[in-house]
Amino acid sequence: MKHLFFSMVIGLLISSAVFAQSSTVNANASATILTGISCAKDGTFFTGGDLLFGTLIPSATAGTVTIAAQSDYATSRSISGGVTGIAYSSSNAYTKFGPAAFIITGEPSYAYSLTIPSSSISILNGANSMVVSNWTCSMTSGANTMPGSGTKAFEIGGKLAVGANQVAGYYTGEFSVTVNY
Repeated sequence: MKHLFFSMVIGLLISSAVFAQSSTVNANASATILTGISCAKDGTFFTGGDLLFGTLIPSATAGTVTIAAQSDYATSRSISGGVTGIAYSSSNAYTKFGPAAFIITGEPSYAYSLTIPSSSISILNGANSMVVSNWTCSMTSGANTMPGSGTKAFEIGGKLAVGANQVAGYYTGEFSVTVNY
């Protein structure tokens, strides 16, 4: 009897191991692909997308030319000090003035950041230079939200320092704007 009882206990232990429980669960894997964000010069803008200060005549006194970050051509330029601005003439492309213009393309309704220049740049004509500073933007620099259309246009202006008796010639230089999610 002792042996039978012992065999039953062993049998129960072995059979309980056979009835172990298990559980299976499934999970999803997913990813969201955003439309890439990009920024390009707006070549259809009246300045061709570039920041243009126009044609200027210096004097014995230094001066400044400021281009506002707005799309109104007629009021975008103000001049102070010893600089004279030549009026725009459709027959002379160098007399054109106005802000740089850009178009951002990205994911509709998605947050993005815009960074405009924070320090001055030099525009050069050989060894001669002038400084562009005091950058302005027609929209908020920093955090923004892409409109539902997925495109956003903006303009950038700045202030050009023209030296006393600035050397004649065509001056050019580059600046950067950055957009990112």
